[in-house]
Formats: sequence, structure tokens, C-alpha cells
Amino acid sequence: MTEQNAQNEPRYVLASMEKLSMARALNRDYEAFLAPGERLSVEGAATEEYVHAQLSLRSADRSTQLDVEAVIMPKQDLKAWQEHLGDKEFMDLLFGFLRVQLYEFFRQDRSLRFHVDWRLFPFEGYTVRFRGAFKRPELIDQADALLEQHDAME
Repeated sequence: MTEQNAQNEPRYVLASMEKLSMARALNRDYEAFLAPGERLSVEGAATEEYVHAQLSLRSADRSTQLDVEAVIMPKQDLKAWQEHLGDKEFMDLLFGFLRVQLYEFFRQDRSLRFHVDWRLFPFEGYTVRFRGAFKRPELIDQADALLEQHDAME
């Protein structure tokens, strides 16, 4: 394993029960904004270099999915470096940021658009990297299947 790979190996990953508990709370909190069958899910991990959090909003029929992600790089953020917060505290901060973004998305009748590349945002004195993207999981799955067929024919 190279030094670069060692820095990107997760040292903390949200456990299944944590993800389930957080997703239940989100689905309850945003219930008024969710269409029938829509569900929110969460992911989170921390490496030596960064802490990452993601919220996903998936339609009931899997035709669309919104992924919003936030990252903080403690070694590059002066306040983060000075405060020596742990991975879990940084992850809580990032999920707080993502909840604000999701609320704004719903508040603006889902017309809020996100950047697919990372953008910097100030949040509670920290610098948070943020991006969001709409995906079509069904189409991605179909494309993957076609690529697999193509590879099998070669």
C-alpha cells in the first residue's frame, strides 16, 4: 500500500445501525416534503485527509436520485486544525450542512440546482466542500449491463 492509499483508507465509516437511525430521523423530519415512496439515505466515512458525508433522495420507482455530498479537510481548514474535533464531530457538522441544503431544495419546490463539481461554502466557521447531482440509477444500470455485454463479446 502506498502512502497515498494509506491516507485514503477509511478510518471511520458510519455503521449500518447509525445509517439506519439517521435515515429514519431524516425521513421523519422531511416527511411533509417527500413524495409517496421517496426515501432518504445516508453514507459517511473519514480518512486521514478528509471527512465525507452524503445524503441521497431516491424516488420510489428508482427513476431518479439526488445525491448531495459534503467534505471537510481538517488539515486544510485552520479552525478545524485548531479545534482538533474527532471524525464523528466533523461528520455531524457535515450532516448539519447537508440538512440545510436539503431543506433549501425542498423550500424552493425542488427547483434549486446544484453544482456537480466541488464548491467551497462557509459553514459555522469552517470551509465545507459541497456538490450535488441528479442521477438516473435505472439508466446507469442499463448502461452498465450494455457495457458488460459488450465486454463479454470481445
